[in-house]
Amino acid sequence: MLEEAGADVAGFEAYACGEGRRLHDRIRVSAEEAGVFGVPTFVLDGEIFFGREHLALIGLRLVEKGLRRTDAGPLVDATYAWRRGVPGM
Repeated sequence: MLEEAGADVAGFEAYACGEGRRLHDRIRVSAEEAGVFGVPTFVLDGEIFFGREHLALIGLRLVEKGLRRTDAGPLVDATYAWRRGVPGM
């Protein structure tokens, strides 16, 4: 696929087996040390949120810290997945 897209396949392979691999390993170790154990995991000021159902809470935390634009629209409705097809919801 890389070749079909016109990418430098040999350069990518060298990166993936060299510096890219070392970078991956450093990021993985750092994530594990921070408590990340799966995806998606979000870490905000040391607080760990696992799963997308926490996006609304993460948005709220960002508002509380003054880091989220308050005019950016509503926070994520993370309950949508649970409501689909449920009568009365």
